[in-house]
Amino acid sequence: MMNRLIPRALATAAVLYLLLPNVLFLLGWVEPVVSIPLCLLLIFAVWRVLKNLSIPQIRFEKKDHIFVFLLVLGCLFAVESLGINGHAQQSGDFIVRNAIYDSLVRESWPLHSERGEYFVYYHAYWLPPALLAKWLGAAFSTFLLWGWTVLGFVLGFSLLYLRFKRSTLLLMAILFLTGPLNTWGELPYILRELSEKISSLTPLVQVSYNYLGELNQGFAYVSFWNQIAFNSFNNALPFFVFIAWFFACRPRPVQALSAASLTVVTSPLTALVTLPYLAIAKWRQRHELVTKRAFLLLPFVLLLALVGLYYSGGGGSTVAFLWNNLPEVSGKLADPSARFSRHLIIMHLMIIPTFFLLRKHFKRTAAYRSSILLIALLPLIWIGRWNNELLIKGSTLLFFLLGAMYTLLIRYQKGVRRYAAILFLSLTSIMFFWDMAARFLHFYSWNPQQMEKNIRSAWNGHLNHPDHPWYKNFWGTRNSSILKP
Repeated sequence: MMNRLIPRALATAAVLYLLLPNVLFLLGWVEPVVSIPLCLLLIFAVWRVLKNLSIPQIRFEKKDHIFVFLLVLGCLFAVESLGINGHAQQSGDFIVRNAIYDSLVRESWPLHSERGEYFVYYHAYWLPPALLAKWLGAAFSTFLLWGWTVLGFVLGFSLLYLRFKRSTLLLMAILFLTGPLNTWGELPYILRELSEKISSLTPLVQVSYNYLGELNQGFAYVSFWNQIAFNSFNNALPFFVFIAWFFACRPRPVQALSAASLTVVTSPLTALVTLPYLAIAKWRQRHELVTKRAFLLLPFVLLLALVGLYYSGGGGSTVAFLWNNLPEVSGKLADPSARFSRHLIIMHLMIIPTFFLLRKHFKRTAAYRSSILLIALLPLIWIGRWNNELLIKGSTLLFFLLGAMYTLLIRYQKGVRRYAAILFLSLTSIMFFWDMAARFLHFYSWNPQQMEKNIRSAWNGHLNHPDHPWYKNFWGTRNSSILKP
């Protein structure tokens, strides 16, 4: 009985985890006359997805307890490495995210800027803990955000356990240890660090860095672990829950598309990048998209896609193609011909190891075909002002698919490619692992003074300063939202 109940409970909890931010966004940012009917219809659509979902069964044995325990420890480490509560050092982006989350807790929804414009950004991830903090008190806000994040990690890796069984630990290790599988593109920065330690290499390294450093500028594929547990957890974690649900439950096309649409308000660019993968993975079942059930669910996909487009334009980001002039980008990167040449070089450095190590065993799979497609096409469309946000956010899916294939290759295949993959992953993980471990061990602390230093804010750990300039972007709108504490 438990072998049936646990998978269904996990699958249901994952969809509800994705649904809740959508409901709160509609209720908090859209007029009640529109939001309430949409929420009811959205809930009905999700119920239809779960009702007809084929949930896999799992034989849970006593030996599995130790694996589950280690997975939970891994999830706790991931959340701690984010530094939400200040135990570890936060990434630089937290200087904005702390202000956003704190404003969501303290101000009435919807937020707007001092010019009266609604604040639009993929902030829906923070809405569930922020609403709870409104009811329970701002003093609980950090703990609630920490718990909401832990829940996402546990749901994601628990669902992957249904698919990968005990190989899930290997998958977690690969997703963490490989860090930048694009270490080839990171080579300029590795050379620069080496030159600081080995003075005799400085002249050669300086020449290489001047050229290769510019070559890599603007093409930042960001590793899975950096996205989910260091830089962009508010974007990557909801998507991770979805992709884990997709791998575990193997849903029908309408179910997959409907569940994917739930990630649009939290992960708009990543959800956009996921569409080609879903199309390839479910192409053989495409006839199901014209059934009567599809007409019930697809309107909500379109609705949430429109909301996602609204979000993606909220930051005033530019949208351009690789061959367009980008006057906002400094240096040689603004020149289309130079930018296109760099793209071709970086693309080949990414594709060659993927082609050599994975093609033989996975060439017919959606994961492999999508990975090659993403490597080749992601940089072509530029979204953002100073960085290509589509490439950065799309790396979340790319590196997850690569990690899954490397896991299956190492776990179940034998031969030269298996050992070559182990060597490749080991070499490309050294710098990331050393940097991550050294930073974590250096800054991790339960000392209140050190915790305040770890928190990225302009006030050394204190968020209760609404007179700071960041707060001018996050004013509340009195008496407009039906969600009131």
